[in-house]
Amino acid sequence: MINKIWIPIRGITIEEIKEEEQCPYIYKIKVKHKAKKKYIEKAITKQLINYLAEKTNVILIRKWRKVKTATINQHQKITYSGRYKTRENIPILKGEGQIIGIGDTGIDIGHPHFYDEQHELKYNIKNEKHRKFILYNTTIGDKYDDKDGHGTHVASIVAGKAETYNGMAPEAKIAFVDLEKDNKFKQPEMMGYLKSMLDAGAKVSTHSWNCDDNTKENCNYYSSAAHRIDEFMYKHPEHLVIVSAGNQGPSGASIAAPATAKNCLAVGSTKQPHTSFIELQQRLGYENIDRQPQAELLSSFSGRGPTIPDQRIKPEILTIGEYIVAARSNGLSNVHQTETTICKPNEKIFCSDEKGYIASAGTSQSTPVVAGAALLIREYLEKGYYPTGSLNTTNQRTTLSAALIKALLIHSAKPLKAKMVTKRAVDKDESFLYQTIIDEIGKPNNNEGFG
Repeated sequence: MINKIWIPIRGITIEEIKEEEQCPYIYKIKVKHKAKKKYIEKAITKQLINYLAEKTNVILIRKWRKVKTATINQHQKITYSGRYKTRENIPILKGEGQIIGIGDTGIDIGHPHFYDEQHELKYNIKNEKHRKFILYNTTIGDKYDDKDGHGTHVASIVAGKAETYNGMAPEAKIAFVDLEKDNKFKQPEMMGYLKSMLDAGAKVSTHSWNCDDNTKENCNYYSSAAHRIDEFMYKHPEHLVIVSAGNQGPSGASIAAPATAKNCLAVGSTKQPHTSFIELQQRLGYENIDRQPQAELLSSFSGRGPTIPDQRIKPEILTIGEYIVAARSNGLSNVHQTETTICKPNEKIFCSDEKGYIASAGTSQSTPVVAGAALLIREYLEKGYYPTGSLNTTNQRTTLSAALIKALLIHSAKPLKAKMVTKRAVDKDESFLYQTIIDEIGKPNNNEGFG
């Protein structure tokens, strides 16, 4: 860190140049302006930019934008994904031998989805014996999640395991990087961040956060984080980075960085299937059941392409993100939870700390669903189920590229029937207008990618 550097521009002082964690080439500059008598990080004048641009050792200058998690309002309609119907001769896959990388606000390690009563979790080192965590990195963040925390919910969807409910890949372990401290969510330096997950054994990572800006124009750009994701995947072709498309839809070109990366898999959101939507309302004892058809509808908030300015199609794939029931952090400093009931919508404020599950919606929720599917594909191929569908050790594959897993996920997609274009409140009930997707260029397109 270098302090109080003067440069020959009237009224401007570089007060601090701070090197980003784990990267000796990226710097954040804090500026002091003489006229305003205070620190200003955003108001870097044209003079200063020109001065820095003339330096031969300056490669790139970008505006540094904050990031946020990609979950919309919680505690609205609760839906449930239902129980999968299995067919004969289909192997049961649970993510055995797989590790998922996650970076988020924190995880409530006392929740039944993550708790291990036999092995204490040790931070910032590998945990070979813990049943759920292979790594919990607190270099940037702390050891906790907020009440109703984002990270706990996301991690539960992809790899949570308990007696009542399970995530997509319940036997998988988690390599986690905590990105929040003192209620401040921080974008990591991507190369070191992703490398820590890879070093822990993760070949897939999921990232449910995006550029934090109220306008889509300021978030749809090829950010430094997007560039670093592409660079990392080029150098480590075995690692698939999965990123939420953001919640700035429904207008076009609303995809949010770093989902603008070229090599990552960007994930949008759809609504819940009709049957499971009704099922959960009945289980919770709703008097007035909403029977509005839900199947194959694009969520209104889901970020759309194309990318700006190069007009690439985004997102690549969609899955259910509205609404998902998953683990709820009680915000009690990782105290072990035993109750596993669900918070109902009318309990938004008064839901007791013991209730361990909650409904949330957003591309934050759809993204870990896809990440869980990626783990199951890896397990299927690694164990030798392909191409016969039966376990055969001679067909085991030890080397799987991210490009292969990405291609298989995309190939499994099917086009949606309609997208939701308008949403309005009518007598406290939700009413929707739907529009059939008619796309002259066919599939993929910038609403749903490949489906």
